[in-house]
Amino acid sequence: MCGIVGIIGNYDVSREAYNGLLGLFHRGPNASGMISFDGQIHEKKGLGKIDAICGNCLGELTGHATLGHNRYVTIGKNLPEDAQPHFTKNPSIIMAHNGNILNVLSLREEFGLDPSTLGCDVVYPLNIVAKNLKDKLSSDEKSADFFKDSLVPCFEAMMNKLIGAYSIVAIIENKGLVAVRDPHGIRPLSMAKTGPVDKKGYAFASENRIFDPNFMRDYNFEREVSRGELIFIDNDLNVFNQVIREEAESFCPFEPVYFAKPDSSFKGQQVFVSRYNLGKALAREFSSLKDKVDVIMPIPNTPIIAGMAMGDAWNKPVGGIVKNPGNGEKQAGKDITEIRVFLQPTPEERKQALNKKYIGVKEYIQGKRILLVDDSTVRGDTSTFIVKELRERGAAWVGMAVTFRPYKHPCIYGIDTAEREKLISYNQTDEEVRQKTNLDHLVYLSLDRLLRATNLEGRACTACMTGVYPTSTEEYFAFEKMRKEDRAAANL
Repeated sequence: MCGIVGIIGNYDVSREAYNGLLGLFHRGPNASGMISFDGQIHEKKGLGKIDAICGNCLGELTGHATLGHNRYVTIGKNLPEDAQPHFTKNPSIIMAHNGNILNVLSLREEFGLDPSTLGCDVVYPLNIVAKNLKDKLSSDEKSADFFKDSLVPCFEAMMNKLIGAYSIVAIIENKGLVAVRDPHGIRPLSMAKTGPVDKKGYAFASENRIFDPNFMRDYNFEREVSRGELIFIDNDLNVFNQVIREEAESFCPFEPVYFAKPDSSFKGQQVFVSRYNLGKALAREFSSLKDKVDVIMPIPNTPIIAGMAMGDAWNKPVGGIVKNPGNGEKQAGKDITEIRVFLQPTPEERKQALNKKYIGVKEYIQGKRILLVDDSTVRGDTSTFIVKELRERGAAWVGMAVTFRPYKHPCIYGIDTAEREKLISYNQTDEEVRQKTNLDHLVYLSLDRLLRATNLEGRACTACMTGVYPTSTEEYFAFEKMRKEDRAAANL
């Protein structure tokens, strides 16, 4: 689950891409990078946050087209050379992607690529595109002909080769900027363009929150890229698009439930609204708990909005856990109280983040019957820790209501849960999970209410909840084995 930005304009756009990446840091804390193009490739990338990698060198990233990437590791060992974007020469093609390619092993063999240097799966679509566009980048060919005769067949071939989830942005030498989503539309990708200003340009990003004065002030959100759609913006800012291949829509509901920021929107609905709807749905489905609890206690931060909705519906006080304001201590380059525990790669780092992230409010805990609200139970670290802390502080009863279904199966499309044995609900009943976390009561929102609240009825991937995957999983088990080996080698 990474954050990508791609921009093309009639001016130097690297500052815009940088600002956009600052607004997408939550999507990828492991590595960052930018590549700009002005006839030559200018590259800055490495491990860590984008401001540390590129903040002092934006003047070197000149060009009318720029790609940026914040990486969340789902393949490889998190080496500096794995940071995106990546590029090829002859032809010069630059690419960044968000998602997970499942058939990397067969593609690796097909292209004869050195396994020791491949810790990032963007190399596979990049090689497919470079192979198909070689000798087809004549500078005098009209953009409409290039799009129809070269780009569409090229990306159709790519879609036929790749299995998995991908949202991609790419710069094509002498031609322009490309954006494309996989045929199921599993990972998000939004499009924007400048308003009535002298600076003209188009941009693509994982979340449309960055098309805002706080980040990319001159850009206005236009629409989401459709599943299976290819969009081409040429160097004169002419737009061409075509849906190449559509499969059953399978957008990831974990985006609005957990991963995205509340000011982003998907499928025409703001994430804040989705999370408030989830809280209202919990209040309706489990109304029998209303008179049994004293306090609604959302676990900061993501579940706070759902907790507010439950409190409004039941007229109950909300709160009791607050984030530690911190003392400036850092973990992975970020204030430790801002760390998302689920994203921390090792048990030690997750425990460290938990111990320093939360503060309990005594008046909301001692002697109270508490209903925790959480967005999900993936590994179960946070909920287990919180329950233990509440009991030690004198809580009379601790239950929990969860907005997401039990996370029983690994996500193979970009959330790094490849080791199913580490999922707290894998092969476990809800009662067994309740006992493991030492809760008095545990309930999960039903699937139909979850999808209705997030505006995803009939168009969501439910694989992590149901085990039914929208793509072939034929090569997944080999990939899972490889991923375990990579994680062990990198101590992830």
